[in-house]
Amino acid sequence: MKSFIGSFFLVSTSQVFAKGSGFVLLAILAREVSVTDYGLLTLMLTFASILFVVSDFGIDTYTIKELVQKKYSRNSILRKAFTGRFILTVIFCLIIGVISIAYTDGSSSYVYFVCALAIGSSLSSFSKFLRQPFYAINKFSVDAFGLSFERILFLFIGVYLTLSGMGVHSYAIALFVSGILSVCLCGYLYYREFSTVPFTWVNLKTVNYIWKAFPIGLNAMFVVLYFRAGQFFIEHYKGGYELGLYGAVSVFVFGFMTVTSTFIQVLFPRIVRMVGEENEISENIFFLNLFLLALITPFVTFLAFFSDVFIGVIFGEKFIDASPVLSVMIFQIVFLVVTPIYGSVLRARDRSFKMVKATGVGLLVNVSLCFLLVEEFGLIGVVVSVLLTEAVVCFLAGWSVVQKESVKSLLITSIVVIVGSKSAYEYTGSGDGFSVISILFLWCFLVLYLMIKRQKMHKLMKALT
Repeated sequence: MKSFIGSFFLVSTSQVFAKGSGFVLLAILAREVSVTDYGLLTLMLTFASILFVVSDFGIDTYTIKELVQKKYSRNSILRKAFTGRFILTVIFCLIIGVISIAYTDGSSSYVYFVCALAIGSSLSSFSKFLRQPFYAINKFSVDAFGLSFERILFLFIGVYLTLSGMGVHSYAIALFVSGILSVCLCGYLYYREFSTVPFTWVNLKTVNYIWKAFPIGLNAMFVVLYFRAGQFFIEHYKGGYELGLYGAVSVFVFGFMTVTSTFIQVLFPRIVRMVGEENEISENIFFLNLFLLALITPFVTFLAFFSDVFIGVIFGEKFIDASPVLSVMIFQIVFLVVTPIYGSVLRARDRSFKMVKATGVGLLVNVSLCFLLVEEFGLIGVVVSVLLTEAVVCFLAGWSVVQKESVKSLLITSIVVIVGSKSAYEYTGSGDGFSVISILFLWCFLVLYLMIKRQKMHKLMKALT
């Protein structure tokens, strides 16, 4: 248990710093550029985030699973993973360069901005891959060091260029330069630890390895697309101002996701072992979800009720219209502590295509809802679309893992989201402090239930550690 807490603290600290560096730079940029220009920047960052996921192709997570289960020799796994990952990164960098030149004016600085942003994202993603095998051997400090090095460079370069008047281009240049240097450092650490020739021949075994990782990559791409699809609808129907407001809200939501995603990342090797033992898996997953809900709900609620304060202090008064939207959308995080647990179990069972089906349906649902709601309701329409999509994905993923418990988890999660978002939205509109009582009462009831079931929680912690 102590090793788990220590690992989580180390990785979460580095991850929070990593996301915090991007958050700080985006906050500085928000004060230096107009709301419309900021919206266009976040739209480009959506494009970059898709590239970050696609260049991964699911190989990172699949490699951790293979190393933990030890089906093959460590060197064999790493050579196939490295070869596939390197080839995909090079291919995507070349494709993006060609697309940028083909669809923009070759003399425009926009070409260099898009290229730098895309290639920087790909390099950062490859650097992440070089750090991932250290998770399987419980050397979390290597990941923390490599990530911190990259983000310190990114923040320093980005802030310097922003204050020098380069505007939104500073973000892309900082990402590009820090990505190159991070790959050099992490490549050295990777080779020193594993002391193996990184490449292997591109043969049938390598292609088969990439193919097995494909469902994980496809699932991640679907998730990013249904997270970000609303931005394209806002840009089309409402224009740059509301796109900028939504960009500010997205920074909060995705920044807050850091802690939850880090927890799942640290937890994944333990879930692999737990699934391998099949030791009361359904009950353990149910109580793990309840524990995470009880842990995250107070933080989400605090941010939702004081959304106007956070928006005003960090982004400035020109973004204050985004606060009611943030007060509702931040409750997306509640779903995002439940659904990834199901995804981890499915990946550990080599049933990733079931998660792909769930997120694929989620993408279709979100696009359909955005098409129906965004033109009339604007930002609130996007938020409602995202929350309903998260409920659908959560149910489908849970049903593939633990049918009975998934219904109970979805019901509890949905109640927390509905009560919390409704209370926060009413509070930001009227300032009525009475609205906080309902979500506070719900959280106390959840904590009390876990205390009553403390023996079940003890079994869960024993299974994880």
